[in-house]
Amino acid sequence: MPAIVPFIIATGLSEGTALMLLINGPPATAIWLNHILVGFIVFRVWAWINYRRKLTAAKAPQAALSTLLAANPLFQLAGNLLPVLLIGAAFAAKGLPALLFTTACALIVLSGWYIKFIIVTRAAHVQGFALGTPAKAAVKV
Repeated sequence: MPAIVPFIIATGLSEGTALMLLINGPPATAIWLNHILVGFIVFRVWAWINYRRKLTAAKAPQAALSTLLAANPLFQLAGNLLPVLLIGAAFAAKGLPALLFTTACALIVLSGWYIKFIIVTRAAHVQGFALGTPAKAAVKV
């Protein structure tokens, strides 16, 4: 199985759970959902590290590795560490837990979109399917 598959699955689970919680609001009674979300974030961190490690071992182009290395701090800090800290702070906070929780969920979703955008548009150095320019049809008069 390609190393990108677990990462895409982990990111999808994290984003999907965070988006569901953003739409429905912070769970007052379903605290277990917060634990599931944190578990998905941990899975996403593992899958990201595994993906980058396998790319390095497979001798991926240096430009792709450099692009992913440049995106790594923002993704790891703003997309994984900060949301976990905000979810933890939301449990401890008395006044603004909904704001902290909503911010954490938004960061999870946005960071997932960001890293997939980087992978597809900047790190991928393979042109996939492309349409040629259409030929003009001969006009018969």
